[in-house]
Amino acid sequence: MEGVKTTATEILVMQEPQDLRGWRDEGNGEEWGKMRSAVNPILMNPSNVKVYFPKVLNANNEFVERIRELRDSKTFEVPDDFITEINRWTFENVVAVSMDKEVGLIRKNRNNPEALQAFENLHKVFKLIYDLDVKPAFWKIVKTPAFKEMMTALDGIQVLFEKYANESIANMDMSKKYDEQSVLQNLSQEILREEIMKILPNEDSELTVQNMKSMPYLRACIKESIRLYPLGPGTMRRSNQDLELDGYKVPKGTDIVMNTEEIMRESRNYPEALRFIPERWLRENNEIKAQCPHAKKSDNPFVYMPFGFGPRMCVGKRIVDLELEIGLTKILRNYKVEYNYPPDDVFTISENARPFSGIPGPSKFQLLRGSLPGGKFHGKSLKEFGNICRKDYGDLFKLAAGFGIPNVVMSFNPDHFEKVFQTEGECPYRRSPASITYFRETVKKDFYSGMLGLAVS
Repeated sequence: MEGVKTTATEILVMQEPQDLRGWRDEGNGEEWGKMRSAVNPILMNPSNVKVYFPKVLNANNEFVERIRELRDSKTFEVPDDFITEINRWTFENVVAVSMDKEVGLIRKNRNNPEALQAFENLHKVFKLIYDLDVKPAFWKIVKTPAFKEMMTALDGIQVLFEKYANESIANMDMSKKYDEQSVLQNLSQEILREEIMKILPNEDSELTVQNMKSMPYLRACIKESIRLYPLGPGTMRRSNQDLELDGYKVPKGTDIVMNTEEIMRESRNYPEALRFIPERWLRENNEIKAQCPHAKKSDNPFVYMPFGFGPRMCVGKRIVDLELEIGLTKILRNYKVEYNYPPDDVFTISENARPFSGIPGPSKFQLLRGSLPGGKFHGKSLKEFGNICRKDYGDLFKLAAGFGIPNVVMSFNPDHFEKVFQTEGECPYRRSPASITYFRETVKKDFYSGMLGLAVS
């Protein structure tokens, strides 16, 4: 593919404007398919774990030492703000894999000013996307303070990651080949520690790619934790053809939000759904253990979908798996983890299909009033917003177009997810946050017609 150079170290460098056009808004259709086909062999191939393994292992060794530094010498508790340390750990792992860079935010260089700024900017971006791209988009008329804050944060991230990418390219040797908090809160720890101790009997026992394969209970704990505490409330697709959902006709080109988080926590799909039971995922001869009474009830595969599905599933899944597996193994080999406080409040369309206009949901003016101070949506997260509407309108509802936001259908029904994914085609379409698209196409247009990034393997 012109514009994509694969070096001896398998570092993907994208430079030609025609290859980056789709990436300015995350990419869709054939443009997205072209780019994803180049990235998938690097980021989605399980055999590439051995390449990332040393970098991620080093970051996790640092994290274990950081815990040792932080814990109280008498109570052995970590500080109340330990979530910040977990976020630093995650950031360090992501940068190590995506940019081939050690920034040292865990221990070695905790006050690294440029990395700290990027770390804080990422937090701002995730916080602001809902305000700018789900609620009425007033920023398209007047540049609001939230919009300006988003542009500043994105600019800071872009500048630093461009620097890291250039450094990685400059250092290439062309002649050689080269949500942890929730898990810790819920671990069936004694069984898991026993499994880990068999693999790593001594403190200096080496953790390798090979012996990581002999820890099925670890993977079951991680899978169960992600079921209970996924990284986001769901995913979105633009329908590739007319669909019928709950008897309503949903026209081609409609944005459909699939709220997978709530589905994974409902008793109709999982017995004792709010309990942490890793055994529900253990297998014998490639089958879920028949004797486990808590195994998944539904045969519908879409009741467990924390990383999305199909060709557009999360490209970072392998990185997340590796980070969690190494991190939890290192922590539990060195520490027994306790939490001494209360938990946080945590197809074809039938002729009889009802019209799209009949799908229940708030009008654009109800959305506007609800988003203003004193409204029932004001200050709410995307998850809280979805649950409020679900209570009012049921498992399928529509957010009416208006104030810069298109029609959006939201569903809490895995049967709907199945229809959407089965009809999405080889190159699915997912609308990008408009604020990020604006940044890429307007604020930083010149940059995004040049080199975008790289993935190291």
